[in-house]
Amino acid sequence: MEFGNGFTTFGSAANADDHRKMLMYFDRLKSSNEGLEYSVTELLNNEFKENQEEMIFLHWKVLEFHIQNRHEELPPEVILGLRKALMSWLQKQSNELKSMPLYLRNKAAQVFALLFAKEFLSSWPSMMLDVMKVCLNKANTGVDFYLRMLLAIDVEVVDRTIMHSETEQAHNQNIKDTMRETCIPAMVESWYNLLLLCTQNPNPNIASMCLDVVGAYIEWIDINMIANEKFLPLIFMFMGVNVDSEVRESACDCLREIAIKGMLPLDKIRLIEVLWPEIKPYCQVQDKDDVDYLIKLSKLIGGIGSALITAWVKYIKLENISDIAKSSSNVQQNYISLVTAAEDKAPFCFQFVGHEDDDVSQQCVQFALDYIDMLKKIKNMNGSQKQNIVVLFNTLAKKFKYDSEYCFENEGEEETEFKEYLKGLKNIYENLIQLDPDLVQSKVRELLAETLGKWQYLEFSDVEVCIRLLYLLGESLAVNLGSQFTNDAGSKTPLHDMLTILTSSGVCDHPHPYVRLMYFETVVRYDRFFILQGTNENVLLGVMQAFLDERGVKSTNPAIRSRCSYLLSRFVKTTCKSLQSFTEKLLTQIESLLMTRHDESGQIFSPDDKLFVYELAGTLIVNSSLDGKTKNALMTSLLSPLVEGFNPSLNKMHEVYKMETESGSTHFSSEQLANDINYSMSYASRTSKAFSNKHTMAQAGCSDVYTETLRIFLSGFDVEVYHDIIHSGIRQYLHRMVICLEEEVLPFIPIAVQNLLKHCNARALHQFIPLINQIVNKFKKSISPFLAEIFMPVVRTVFQILSEEQGELSEDAKTVRRTYFQFIHAIVSNNLAEVILKQENSDAEMVLLTIKQGAVDFPDPTAQKVCFNIFHKLVASWKTTQNGALREFIIQIIVPACFQAPTQPTFDFSDGQTILVLKETSSIMKDLYGILGIELIQALKLYLPNLELSESVADEYCQALAQLDKKQFRNYTKAFFQRGRC
Repeated sequence: MEFGNGFTTFGSAANADDHRKMLMYFDRLKSSNEGLEYSVTELLNNEFKENQEEMIFLHWKVLEFHIQNRHEELPPEVILGLRKALMSWLQKQSNELKSMPLYLRNKAAQVFALLFAKEFLSSWPSMMLDVMKVCLNKANTGVDFYLRMLLAIDVEVVDRTIMHSETEQAHNQNIKDTMRETCIPAMVESWYNLLLLCTQNPNPNIASMCLDVVGAYIEWIDINMIANEKFLPLIFMFMGVNVDSEVRESACDCLREIAIKGMLPLDKIRLIEVLWPEIKPYCQVQDKDDVDYLIKLSKLIGGIGSALITAWVKYIKLENISDIAKSSSNVQQNYISLVTAAEDKAPFCFQFVGHEDDDVSQQCVQFALDYIDMLKKIKNMNGSQKQNIVVLFNTLAKKFKYDSEYCFENEGEEETEFKEYLKGLKNIYENLIQLDPDLVQSKVRELLAETLGKWQYLEFSDVEVCIRLLYLLGESLAVNLGSQFTNDAGSKTPLHDMLTILTSSGVCDHPHPYVRLMYFETVVRYDRFFILQGTNENVLLGVMQAFLDERGVKSTNPAIRSRCSYLLSRFVKTTCKSLQSFTEKLLTQIESLLMTRHDESGQIFSPDDKLFVYELAGTLIVNSSLDGKTKNALMTSLLSPLVEGFNPSLNKMHEVYKMETESGSTHFSSEQLANDINYSMSYASRTSKAFSNKHTMAQAGCSDVYTETLRIFLSGFDVEVYHDIIHSGIRQYLHRMVICLEEEVLPFIPIAVQNLLKHCNARALHQFIPLINQIVNKFKKSISPFLAEIFMPVVRTVFQILSEEQGELSEDAKTVRRTYFQFIHAIVSNNLAEVILKQENSDAEMVLLTIKQGAVDFPDPTAQKVCFNIFHKLVASWKTTQNGALREFIIQIIVPACFQAPTQPTFDFSDGQTILVLKETSSIMKDLYGILGIELIQALKLYLPNLELSESVADEYCQALAQLDKKQFRNYTKAFFQRGRC
């Protein structure tokens, strides 16, 4: 096979066609031994030139492919030739390697590492020593390549982040074991000599890579080869302030790997006692220290601290310590030594947590969590430990702050990174609260009192953070927040005092919108503070007024307006009883907000924000102490603008649509009008959320208001355009009325259902059938005649939509089919099976057969479970009614389905949903046996031979059905069908 002249143009001069031809050419080289030999020859014979970088890289890729994928099938002579060629290349190119781009050096090192992984244990055990002999010559010209190869071997053989099969893991472990016995001593000696040479003739690149290699290999080689009086002082030298920053970073990483290496607890403390005196001086951070170096240093210090705590935990397990006071003096001494060692590192770690650079701080977050966890296990903290907790709290209070340049309105990458960083701090704070809630509450109260007493003179971040710390307390206190508030002056809790400080400080007037937002978030979290008997009404009204004016829902900031609309709705739900005497006054303010559409900043409320405002208005009315007549009048006043504007809005929508159509423009304005109409119905729906079992619509005297509103909204069925949008709003309102009204809603159901079926697609049907199910579940037998009338139209609509779907297994078809089965399930679950059975015989039979099809033929466990549950309900119904036609269906269809479904190839016994289906089938069979007894056994003996079961197996199944209880039979059923698969 000829490979020459495959291409002539490279690099920037090559066009797309040149690149395509070149890649095709190299694909040919990957397909044969000759291609491998050709690439090896090209690499060996051609000197490196800048304009040939791409060609050289692709030749290395050819070698990589053959070694990774074809090594086992390569003839011995080809493999031998490859070895010799690579060593010749290394000998020849070692002087020129420095001029090669990094990516080429790394790719060559990767190829050597792959070959090492393949051949070190078999045909080339001397490979490492052979490479060292070439690279570590007197001139050390190949040192860079040698170190890169070692790092590549670490990735290929050791790196645990790369998934390997069990066979590969065993192979790699064998490589490491063999290396320990053969070449590791020589490698360690070479690292020492290289580092020593770098102290005499500084070479930052070599020193950094060599330290990286030591750090990578220390995990699995004998630590005494590195952690000794000869080697460690050499590593410490590279921590010096006058050393290149990149080298210092590598030294930190190397020392961290040494410190965290797995070993026995007492060995760990001895090792760190050797390391710490040399590392501790560098904890005094210098202004001139590079941030990247400080990140590595912080990671080192945090790693040392966490390693000691891990050793302490391991020691407790090793010595099986349950009560240290009852342990031997030797165990106690070792226990205390480990705790003390970790304690000594805490101030240094917390110093790094508090560093102004968040990336530096982040590296010690895990130590803070580990330290708190250790104190939780110790339980009784001493004075020093409590002081450490205070230091950590103060550090968190500082680091939680937003800086002055934080952009709340348009959060970018830096803001996103800070939010992610805050998650770690929040985790520490939550654990601090769990460790010592009293101490943390005391510190937050102290900070609140100090800050909010002079908030007008402080930076916004100082004010915001103290409120946020109070807010976050509520997430982690292991108490019922409502129990923290009392009118008993002698029993007031710190949390009660803090809320008093917050609400009396006037901080809701702060000019910064996000300080105000934090205030609102906090008062809503602790809303039960405001419903105490005897609470000063002015406090509650002050909060409400702040919510309702420019500080809250009238803010010029859209995000603040939106969030405050939601928070106010939540706040009113809790405090509505305490607001009863102010209902009408508050409604006047709220209604004026809803009537206002625009100010200088644009629309005051988005449609979604208005949903919350309508909801809170409804809550105020329904929960007020006013009589039914007044509530009716207020609710009428609230809903009238929506009702009176409904039909005019429909007319305008049609007119605008017609104008847009005639002018050939897009239908943007008319569609917007349709969405506005939909929102109007949604607003009315949201006001009804205030009603409950305790405060029904009838008790409030509001039924006629909502039934009249429903009557008006139903006229929306007559729209000629935007059916989906308008019908969606009507459906939503109907859902609410089915919940809130009683029989008053029934006269409206027939017209609603008939119209909803007129313009029905898959999406609309998916939303429509839950409405029907809701009606069935609530009114049951009372709507049986109506349900019998609409049943087949609904079924035919389902079949029509399914026939229009592309593929019976498409997601839309699956959704429609599930919705249909849920409809049938709702009917039979409410003892309305006669609705199906009283249809024309052909219709009833067709419906029942579709249930069988869903149970057996479609690989959808969710739908199958519903279908078998329908069968189960039908069996129970037949037990009561003894319907003859249903009995035939049970014997001829349901019983066979219980065997057909589990024998389908798609029936997955490892899937949880599928096992639920199987459980349903076994329950059906047990219940049928309870009803039919020997008659069912006789029917099974006629049916089971059709499944090619032997007589003995059929008898065994019948015997199990008759004798086992439900649980035993369920287990038997699973084993029976799994056995049939074998």
